[in-house]
Amino acid sequence: MSELRATLFGTPEIRSDSDLVTGLRHKTIALFAYLAVECRPIGRDTLATLLWPHSGQSRARANLRSCIFQISDKLRPVPITSRNDFVELNPNACRVDVCEFRSLISHLKAEPDTSHKEGMLRAIEQLCRGCFMEGFTLPDCPDFDTWEFLNEELFRRQLTAVVHDLTRISASQQDWAEALRLGRRLIELDPLEESSHRLVMQILATSGQPTAAIR
Repeated sequence: MSELRATLFGTPEIRSDSDLVTGLRHKTIALFAYLAVECRPIGRDTLATLLWPHSGQSRARANLRSCIFQISDKLRPVPITSRNDFVELNPNACRVDVCEFRSLISHLKAEPDTSHKEGMLRAIEQLCRGCFMEGFTLPDCPDFDTWEFLNEELFRRQLTAVVHDLTRISASQQDWAEALRLGRRLIELDPLEESSHRLVMQILATSGQPTAAIR
């Protein structure tokens, strides 16, 4: 059986085994992403209004049926189920990086002092190859764009905390190259956060690069 994997950090992609699935409509990708992140049954009327806010309900539901059919037709195993006028993603049918990210974050919160903490932190950092749904927008769907923005902000804050911890761990291990890589990623996540700049300056100074720290 094929393995279906979706990445929503960075440009959204869905792969069957190693093959990129192409030809999906923009709103089919939006539907998939919304179901994956919400991780619960969503009513058809809610989805139709979210993705086709300027269409009548009959037309919006027809468009929704078309997107659901495209997912069922192009993706194997079929990752969504529909019953009693509700639609949801089947987590057993598809691996989604956002779902893995949230699972690891939950484990960290539940057991913050686990001996596996560093490994979980590194797994989280490696999952996030870019911003949530980077470059993806639906100009005619303001509620979807708001939902996307709020989730991007949430994931960015969570990732920032993870990268900050990893930076300090790497510095304590005197792995200066990794500490600098992570520190610079902190700055990329929020260029206006002064503490991240101070941390990179401290790493440069401690690792024997005072000129770079001053610069």
